[in-house]
Amino acid sequence: MVTLLCCGGVAGGGFWIFRTVQTSTAPARDVVSGYLEDTRSGDYPAAYERLCERLRGEMTEEQFTRQWSAEPLGEYRITNTSVRTVNGTSTGEVTVSTGGDNRIFQVVKENGTWKVCS
Repeated sequence: MVTLLCCGGVAGGGFWIFRTVQTSTAPARDVVSGYLEDTRSGDYPAAYERLCERLRGEMTEEQFTRQWSAEPLGEYRITNTSVRTVNGTSTGEVTVSTGGDNRIFQVVKENGTWKVCS
């Protein structure tokens, strides 16, 4: 009986930790996924809106559209997501595999919304 309770507690605690991590990383992963899907479908205005303020300040929507339409994205897979909050600023990294290459997207939470920032 004690073994059953201990194993059940460990399994339950492990599941709780897994769900907590998954819940905290999902919004960061989702913004990158949405961004990539927008670019793949040619919805460049929507993808541009998913950029952080700094990147939108560095390039116009027209420049962004030219860049992505010149190098269309093929198949991809999100392989890792991590987030952290330091001094009230939430940031993260989302790793995307595109064929044989990996690319790490930096994300930041601005005004309560996750944005792509690299």
